[in-house]
Amino acid sequence: MAWLSPHPPESSPMTTHRSPYARFNQRRSTHRKPGFPGFSGFSGSVPSKTIAATVMAATLILSAPGLAHAGPYPHPTPQDSATAPTVPSDGASDTAKPEDNPAAQKLKWGPCPPGSMTVERAQCATITVPKDYAYPDVGNIELTMSKIPAKGTKKGTIAGNIGGPGLDALAMFTDKAPQNKSAEHIQMPTDVLEHYDLVAVEPRGLTFGTPLECDEGLLESLVPGGSNLYRACQRTQPGYVDTITTESTARDLEEARKALGEDKLNLYGVSYGGLLMATYATLFPEHTNKMVLDSSMSPNDAWFGLGGSRIKIRKEAMNAFFDWIAQNDDKYHLGKTPREVYKSFTRVIKATYNVTPPLTPPPANRDDVSAVPDDYADSAVKLLSAVDYVYWRSHTFTESFDLLKRFGAQQALSPLGEALYSQQSWPDTAAAIAESASSDPIRPLDEILVEKEKERTPELAKLEEMAKKKAEEADNSDSDESDAEDEMLKNIFMQQIQMGLVNQTIMCNENANPPARSEYIPSLINQYTGGDQFVAVDQMIASGQECDGWPHNKPIMKVNGDKLAVKPLNLGYDKDTAVTPHGAPEMRDAMGGTLHTFKGYSHGVLGGNAADAADIVSEYFKD
Repeated sequence: MAWLSPHPPESSPMTTHRSPYARFNQRRSTHRKPGFPGFSGFSGSVPSKTIAATVMAATLILSAPGLAHAGPYPHPTPQDSATAPTVPSDGASDTAKPEDNPAAQKLKWGPCPPGSMTVERAQCATITVPKDYAYPDVGNIELTMSKIPAKGTKKGTIAGNIGGPGLDALAMFTDKAPQNKSAEHIQMPTDVLEHYDLVAVEPRGLTFGTPLECDEGLLESLVPGGSNLYRACQRTQPGYVDTITTESTARDLEEARKALGEDKLNLYGVSYGGLLMATYATLFPEHTNKMVLDSSMSPNDAWFGLGGSRIKIRKEAMNAFFDWIAQNDDKYHLGKTPREVYKSFTRVIKATYNVTPPLTPPPANRDDVSAVPDDYADSAVKLLSAVDYVYWRSHTFTESFDLLKRFGAQQALSPLGEALYSQQSWPDTAAAIAESASSDPIRPLDEILVEKEKERTPELAKLEEMAKKKAEEADNSDSDESDAEDEMLKNIFMQQIQMGLVNQTIMCNENANPPARSEYIPSLINQYTGGDQFVAVDQMIASGQECDGWPHNKPIMKVNGDKLAVKPLNLGYDKDTAVTPHGAPEMRDAMGGTLHTFKGYSHGVLGGNAADAADIVSEYFKD
């Protein structure tokens, strides 16, 4: 997820499960400002719940001397290597032995970069890869790689990617036992943790992967279309923006394999990460062992095809969410029908953000017109649904200017960001809405969500306090000195920007589908007149408007698993709201292997139903 870059997680093609960065900044994530190029995260989904900390971090960065007007990186010459964050080598726990792989780079494992948000046992190292694989003489870039070592006897290495495209990968894995809950890390079975190193290479373009830097022209890109963004990036790092593709990222993983000294890699990819790992396996089948493709996007949908194909399932998911709350009215007391629950939700959103939620109300049902005789019930239900829609749309239309201009109003759907991608989160989201609705006066929903998030994730509460403290210090000091905490907050803040840039760059650099121009005008109508903003985002993606003027859009590589010695394990949901229900089956058709389908409006099996899937994954990784 994760929003200070051109796409909020829910607006990017496929927000995966929640990444730590997305969770740190969810309050920005769900509703996108119309016309923004796009903020990263499928993903994901990547949603978070503490905007205050990120806003404070932004205040720190923009107010600290030497940062507010920091210029772009110098233009690289063909001989230059782009600069990446340095991973400390002090206290390195182990180093790959050159004699094990004479051609490999020497890896120095040490602490992970400040702000990378990896688990405590994680180690990091940097690798050098060609900036452009088609023209290796133009120089190199550096990428950070994280590793959680096997707890026992090592049997192999699993390399992972979290999706996005463009989500941070370093912190994607946890070393904790799997649970069935909406999680911010990928949860591997305990026996896999015992015998496999878990590694993740930071995708090129991100903060810990030689960041894609775009000069002040980036401000020009805050209008529809991608040409201004492309030119802004080209002015700063000529040629680099063209190399940020799925194929380049897959080739980066091959360089990591060589550096690790592994003959073959085991692979794990979720969401877009599934497409990335399938691309690696297509390019390097001889170096691919076992592969888990979790909630993969369809290789046929990238990227414009995804927007149009998932509108229906996302509407269905939101209606199912309100229906589920109604079925549990004895617990939440928000209404006995989806329509009644939506009315309660509207009161809460109106009190919190001072706007009507820009989300299509669910249709009425028979219980909403229980007093009407059976002979007239169907007509009464249709009439009530039509009246509800007109009432809702008239209010959102009159409030649309406020929705566009006021940041707080733009967050009106953010409380549903997690519920859209994770059915496991429904009880927590419903409880927060119920708590807000039952208070007198109504307590702001975002305040409750932030409080609950702090209780569940103490490290985020600490980050928020740190950000507040640093912002106050920056306001009361003329010093330009910085410390480790400053660097951590800066990295967290900048990662939001980088994830958005990489997300849009990959979308616009490669495509398997032409844009659906028929969605262009409807997307603008919804964006600018207060229509359903979940629909508007997908219409915008489908229309291709974010990539208008981008010069190098080309077909994405076709993936194929025919040459694999071991066929993949495919996991998916029957109601996947990020990549649609056909995503995982179509990836299985392309790459082969078995498919295990779980029920639910969710995305990312090892991020949500990890305990249920543990036996399946364990069996697959057995010798």
